[in-house]
Amino acid sequence: MPDELLTSAACVDKRLAKELLVASSIGQGKSKGARLVQEYLWINGFKPTIDGDWGDGTQAALDAFCDAKRLSRTSSVDQSLMDRMAQPLLRAAKPVAPAASLGATVVSCALQQLAEHPIEIGGANAGPWVRFYMDGNEGKDWLWCAGFATRIVLSCAKILGQSTAIKRTYSCDVLAMSAKAAGTFRKGSAMGAIPPGSLFLVPSSKSSSDWIHTGIVLEQSGTVVRTAEGNTNSGGSSNGFEATQRIRNATKLDFVLLQP
Repeated sequence: MPDELLTSAACVDKRLAKELLVASSIGQGKSKGARLVQEYLWINGFKPTIDGDWGDGTQAALDAFCDAKRLSRTSSVDQSLMDRMAQPLLRAAKPVAPAASLGATVVSCALQQLAEHPIEIGGANAGPWVRFYMDGNEGKDWLWCAGFATRIVLSCAKILGQSTAIKRTYSCDVLAMSAKAAGTFRKGSAMGAIPPGSLFLVPSSKSSSDWIHTGIVLEQSGTVVRTAEGNTNSGGSSNGFEATQRIRNATKLDFVLLQP
């Protein structure tokens, strides 16, 4: 059976649904719509220059996308075609099935995100995926690791109808300080078992009251944790370009529990 085709009209993320709304067909030339088409072509692996100017390169990328999806070639994008291009984000936005606990549901949701390979597009901390995790914000100053982690946790808490000590934030420092106030902050050096779904924090080497990166604990194995994290890379940067899984030394991290 073919994969389910999701529609932006049914998307529970109203900001994303608004971004994907095509009031009138987007065609060739310079426009905000042309840039959006270019960004969403990139999400699908077809990579024109992202400059908001739909020319021959963008048309060639759209032709390749249509060929890959067995669609008729076209020189404009209507709502149906935009929804086709947005399937990775629409799949990521789809609520996961509730699991036995909040932590298990968070892990399931994090893996659902990573399956779509969220990446920056069109600049540092920019593109549809960044806007998805950062409530529409993007740009070089909008580091998105905390937006990635807290969005996942709070969406899962809503699915289960449960409360969580995690607050929506884009800041690692705010996440740490609010956890300390709630009694859910733990030092990695003193941590025993780390519940799956907990958040980790990377402390700054320069200050005891500064944290530079965060993500979600998928599982623990001895002194290491497997994580899901946004805005990182293969080197573990706190300002990378993608969301991915990594392996980290738990003793060098701090942790935030989902509940006291």
